[in-house]
Amino acid sequence: MQVFFSETHKRHQPRHEFIGGALVPAFDRPERAEQIAGALQQTGLFKFDQPTDLGMVPIRAIHEQDYLDFLSTAFKSWQAAGLEGSPMASNVAGSPKGPRPEYIEGVIGYYANSCETTIDDGTWEGAYASAQSAINAARYVTTGQGRSAFALCRPPGHHCEATRFGGYCYLNNAAIAAQYLRDHGTAKTAILDIDFHHGNGTQAIFYDRADVFYGSVHGDPLLTYPFYKGYSNETGTGVGAETTMNLPLGADAGNDEWLAAITALLGAIDSFGADTIVVSLGVDPHHSDPQSNFQVTTDGFSRAGHLIANAGKQTVIIMEGGYSADAIGPCVAAFLQALDDTWP
Repeated sequence: MQVFFSETHKRHQPRHEFIGGALVPAFDRPERAEQIAGALQQTGLFKFDQPTDLGMVPIRAIHEQDYLDFLSTAFKSWQAAGLEGSPMASNVAGSPKGPRPEYIEGVIGYYANSCETTIDDGTWEGAYASAQSAINAARYVTTGQGRSAFALCRPPGHHCEATRFGGYCYLNNAAIAAQYLRDHGTAKTAILDIDFHHGNGTQAIFYDRADVFYGSVHGDPLLTYPFYKGYSNETGTGVGAETTMNLPLGADAGNDEWLAAITALLGAIDSFGADTIVVSLGVDPHHSDPQSNFQVTTDGFSRAGHLIANAGKQTVIIMEGGYSADAIGPCVAAFLQALDDTWP
């Protein structure tokens, strides 16, 4: 399988975040991507390429220009104001947003959907490179170079809305890939999100659209982040009615429940008539993950790869979450090997 991966992700080095009222070392560390790359390289089955810079047009197809201008300059603006530490929202704007504040601390909250995520020196470069990996993977599939491709994205993206960052996410890589597929000949695209956390940003971007299906299996938002989105009664609006499907699972959900939900989502994707699937791959459902209450095993990820491959659709896989140092590499490798081996 083709893998697109940029070393530029190392420019993004968040130092800390707030968890449970405490300032702790950031979970999204550069080592995450390196552990995945190492596990894939050990198999000898994956071809790695640096992503070609395909520019801003595919990113602007999802994200508004004022947000992109903010994101690319936020750290320097924070420093210019004489503030110390890393830009982080102290509160967030409601919806709909009112006037944009002039002071940078207010601007940060204007463009944030949560308060734990910092913007640091190098965040823009890392996020841009991550998005380019996603765009390259989508191009690889849509131009017929292969039936699947993996974008080893870091930072992740699925919590990012069109004009709001949060949940360690700054540009929505899965949404950018899905839109690229639509803009290059794919009539209908589906996003299958199997990260432990609901992809509230991806859902928001496509919630009122009929051409992109969003389906997610995730931890019950009554119990876990992002708390306010991801309930089963969220099914889309307007022309996008019934093109969103959420299957939240309770604490301690294991392989059987998780795989049954993926099977149900794949059935809905087939009924939708999608030509391609964009998989938001988070391996934080693993039982050892510090941010998960699921009990999914490494074999569970292998079985999920088989299920998705058996759907018989071209597939773009986008890396999202996963924070267990011991599990992240083996789980991604197991998933991708099963998906690649199972194609009919």
